[in-house]
Amino acid sequence: MRVGISGKITDASGETVFTEVDTVDVTPDAAGTLPLTCDSCVTGFSGNTANVISGGYTLSENSVALTGTK
Repeated sequence: MRVGISGKITDASGETVFTEVDTVDVTPDAAGTLPLTCDSCVTGFSGNTANVISGGYTLSENSVALTGTK
């Protein structure tokens, strides 16, 4: 997934992995999940939307809400 970034990104252990304003490609494997912690808009999505745990938030691709999230 290509995600627009404007701030500090940390990994699961809390270590800072990115701090620049840019785009980042994130591709969860078939067994992985992507939990959302806020409404998110990406410029490209590749993967299974069933692996996105929405938590009540919306994942959009180019401003169009993706369906099939949990």
